[in-house]
Amino acid sequence: MYTQPASPLARILPSHVVSLIQQLFPEAATPGGQVSVALGQFGQLRALLAVLDGVPPELIAVDGVQLIALTVARTIVEDHLERFRVHGTTAPPLPGHYVASIRQVFEQCPDELIPAALAPLRFIREKRFRESLRLDIASAERGLRDGDWKSATVLAGSVIEALLLWKLRKEPAAKVKAAGQRLVSTNTIAKPNARR
Repeated sequence: MYTQPASPLARILPSHVVSLIQQLFPEAATPGGQVSVALGQFGQLRALLAVLDGVPPELIAVDGVQLIALTVARTIVEDHLERFRVHGTTAPPLPGHYVASIRQVFEQCPDELIPAALAPLRFIREKRFRESLRLDIASAERGLRDGDWKSATVLAGSVIEALLLWKLRKEPAAKVKAAGQRLVSTNTIAKPNARR
């Protein structure tokens, strides 16, 4: 049985599944494709199932209909492998559309997901900016949880910088300039471009 790599930083993503199917089963990668997967691809089908097991469940973020399609296709592939193990070359070939169905589902899955419990940042009205920040916060939290201190620090710093710039741009330019001058005059900060 396959086990996911020991490194907490290594993750199998939905886009990896899509690429693998394209690489191993190009004839079955077309949506609705009816090309039969050759019996000689027994090991490749087992590898595909092992890779599917390595995808974090939270990234299989699809609706119920797609989840059913994935479950059916995966079960039929597993059944086909068992029939081939028992009956050998007399087992019927596996129609390629089951592999194509798996690919179609994983094409809809994100490689990163924002946990529902993450702060909604409702004070930011621009949806794209808000969701970009939330994705970076989620990535920073994942880095912190996984011990990837560098990425956690860099991402958290970028979120702080983005929020500060966002707030500064909301203020009148004259107010920002006056605040900057006060900070320079009290030696709280150095004047930009000042030689040290």
